[in-house]
Amino acid sequence: MGAQLAHGALRFYVMGERAITREAASADDLEAMARIADAAVRAGALGFSTSRIIGHKSMSGYCVPGTFAAEAELLAIATAMRDAGGAVLQAIPANTIGQLEGMEPEHSELLDEVGRLGSVSRATGQRVVFTTVQTNDAPELWRAVLAATDAENRRGAHLHPMVAPRAGTVLTTLRGYHRFMQRPTYLKLKDLPFEQLVERLRQPDIKAAILSEVDVPDLRPGAMENLLPDLFEGALPLTFELQTPLDYEPLLDESLSARAEREQRDPLEYLYDFLLQDAGNAVGVFLGANYIDGNLDACRSMLLDPNTVTGLSDAGAHVNFICDMSIPTFNLTHWVRDRSRGERLPIELMVAKCTNVPAKLFGLHDRGTLEIGKRADVNVVDLPSLTIHRPKLLHDLPAGGSRFIQPATGYVATLVRGEVTREADQDTGARPGRVARPSAVLHSV
Repeated sequence: MGAQLAHGALRFYVMGERAITREAASADDLEAMARIADAAVRAGALGFSTSRIIGHKSMSGYCVPGTFAAEAELLAIATAMRDAGGAVLQAIPANTIGQLEGMEPEHSELLDEVGRLGSVSRATGQRVVFTTVQTNDAPELWRAVLAATDAENRRGAHLHPMVAPRAGTVLTTLRGYHRFMQRPTYLKLKDLPFEQLVERLRQPDIKAAILSEVDVPDLRPGAMENLLPDLFEGALPLTFELQTPLDYEPLLDESLSARAEREQRDPLEYLYDFLLQDAGNAVGVFLGANYIDGNLDACRSMLLDPNTVTGLSDAGAHVNFICDMSIPTFNLTHWVRDRSRGERLPIELMVAKCTNVPAKLFGLHDRGTLEIGKRADVNVVDLPSLTIHRPKLLHDLPAGGSRFIQPATGYVATLVRGEVTREADQDTGARPGRVARPSAVLHSV
């Protein structure tokens, strides 16, 4: 486990309520933030993380602290990180995921953000990682981002777009988030035991009522309940049944809306019945970012770019509607072994993208390759048997909170520091891991 210093926590600690009013940091604020960033890196922080997109909001409706931070603020923090030995600045730039419906306009253009990050990197020598995806409203912008990154790096920056090997997934299920969750009749029934809920939702009069109603707004300004229902409805042309064997590169004519059209049914009624399949446990997956073309060719091009790193394996931030924790395994199963709708990728490239490349990037020079003298952190993989299973919802968080997990099998063994922690896909109980800290200063690499 490695830790990063979060911009939201840092800015709020220093500025208090001023941190969320879009106020520029004062000279004293910058000095205080720099001092803490210096201490964090000296204590072993792998990096500093910042979010600059409008969509990251609190339940109270304000954007997370740091969203509107000026370049001078990022520069002050990055300079302190350099002086402390070096770390990675990780960002999700404004406009990364495009303009979200129902949200105010983004405050900066994406290519301007790349230039801003490049300036900070050149001035401080720090490595910068930032999220890059293909979006619906600008499906070719990612190409310009990669080109701009290369141009910045030729001028002395150290920019590394973080890309996903597949579409960003949003899950819809009756046990989690779905199109009908804010309909009045559903809200009256939602607290029933699940089997009873499914039974009631199957009743024709209940179904007719829910389909005819309009949503009841959630009074919390930042509640996802006010955004997701419309998202799920608009996303039906890119929403697919998640079934075994899993297919993360399906044909567009297998989408729920395409199925409804073939059966000459209303798409929302089709979605309603779909959610009740498998005793109410059916899972639909909206393939959002990176699937505008109906295939993963854009992802392949991004993975081949020498400046990119692979990541974005969201395994907890959006516990009930995103589950991309299987992305590292997907790099091997899909791109190395299974892809049938286009060219695959060499195993050497994908293994390096998962091991040596990120290890170097984050200053973990004691691992990432199989060499004498380095840590014996090893996965032994049975590639023909490697399998990603369907996500499942657990209620194992504090106070009964729920989260999706997605198991994978086919890992013969996992070793940490030479000790077997998993064998035949089972936990051995060994816990030799410890907090990961950079093993060499980044600005000298």
